[in-house]
Amino acid sequence: MKNYLNKELKMRKLNKSQGFHKEILSLLSLSLKWCLAHPYVDSIICGVSKLSQLEQNIEALHGEGLGEELKQQCDEIGKDLMKHRISYFK
Repeated sequence: MKNYLNKELKMRKLNKSQGFHKEILSLLSLSLKWCLAHPYVDSIICGVSKLSQLEQNIEALHGEGLGEELKQQCDEIGKDLMKHRISYFK
């Protein structure tokens, strides 16, 4: 496999993540909270085209953070995905 992430691999990784977060958080909430769980992230810039999308993003951040175990599971999936990313700076 070249240095890119194909759609099938993305879906397998996403399905793996849905298994452990389904009962706890929405995928949106999981994603935003995972970003904020890293000490080097000060803010998240979310693109929206409708007010309802902004409201969903804000709502997704309410409540507690991820917790260490869930953050580690997300980190592992992220590491797997990074192995297959496109390299723009060769």
